[in-house]
Amino acid sequence: MSDKKIGEKLRAMDRKERLLWILHLCQQEVSHADRESADLYRRTAARAREELSELLVKEACEDFLEGMAPDLPEAVPETKKAPGGEKKKKQAAPKKKEEPAGTGEEKPLRAVAYTDGSYFPEDGVYGYGVRFCYNGKEKQMHGGDQAIEGINYAGEIRAVERALQYAISLDVRDLEIRYDFSSIPSMASEKYKTNKPFLQEYQKMVKTARKKMDLKFVHVKGHSGDEGNATADMLARLGAEEARDPEKGRRTGIAYVKGYTSKERRYGCAALLCAENRESTYLDKGKLSEDNKDTFPQYRSAILAIDKAIKMKLQKIEIISNQKALQSHYDAPGKTADGKQFYEDVKKRREKIEIVFTYKKEKGEQKLKQVAQLAKEQAQK
Repeated sequence: MSDKKIGEKLRAMDRKERLLWILHLCQQEVSHADRESADLYRRTAARAREELSELLVKEACEDFLEGMAPDLPEAVPETKKAPGGEKKKKQAAPKKKEEPAGTGEEKPLRAVAYTDGSYFPEDGVYGYGVRFCYNGKEKQMHGGDQAIEGINYAGEIRAVERALQYAISLDVRDLEIRYDFSSIPSMASEKYKTNKPFLQEYQKMVKTARKKMDLKFVHVKGHSGDEGNATADMLARLGAEEARDPEKGRRTGIAYVKGYTSKERRYGCAALLCAENRESTYLDKGKLSEDNKDTFPQYRSAILAIDKAIKMKLQKIEIISNQKALQSHYDAPGKTADGKQFYEDVKKRREKIEIVFTYKKEKGEQKLKQVAQLAKEQAQK
């Protein structure tokens, strides 16, 4: 296409169409361009993506404000002077009857999450996108990874899981998931029989979420002009695009964690964090208090890894451990003080990073054996 025709085509588009077209063009050209030109296409795409994201957020806020019916205070009548020059005293409004402390109920926090997924079969990667709206605010989330177990709808499922994680972190009481992949609600039901761990984890997360909130699934037709769905679709494509191109990939990490308690009730913690093409070891030690159980060092080592990942500005961290208590107390508070504290500590950090816990047996896992030895050495110092 000549430069003249390109200019005419761009002038005929609105700003959003123009940015999407630029992204599409850069994506097509970068694969067969020379190194210098490819770098230029990537920089241009990055700028277009940033402008597009800002534009979509602005449009979403405007749409939200248009739909609001704000309760404006009644106009205060102008104070008139009484005969003799004195002002009339304004009659005080009747006082509201005070409710006894503890009887009022908090208004449930309601949220709407638009979710969507994307799949690039030629590269074997998927992406997910979430537009999360609550209390006049909005948060956009996206990511991507290699295809899971050959499933082409992994992004659709991951998007719902991410929305649920964020809703739980905000203590949302009423959540509406708006999706365009028809199998989202049926796959969430335990009646849907599957031997795929990926879907079993999805069912488990939905079950956990239903205990904490009123969860509703609402189907919206994809590519039908729904603004929320369009935003989620765009975010999902960005996630898949980043997964395909290592230079734009998500900043993720994997941490192997282990805790150890000696007979003298001294503990050691070790976390091996693998991220940014390097491995870093983080250690801690101390003495258990009377209230601490032997599981405390394990919780402490996981929090140690998560905090380091946040400091590195990672977007996702997978915690690998041979302790099932980490996973169970991530979903719900434990009965012990340590378990309850761990649940609250993780809950606070979910807003800053996506956290996934994976259980693995120590046997055959060299890195778990490595951190186990380090934790033991710390406790014995």
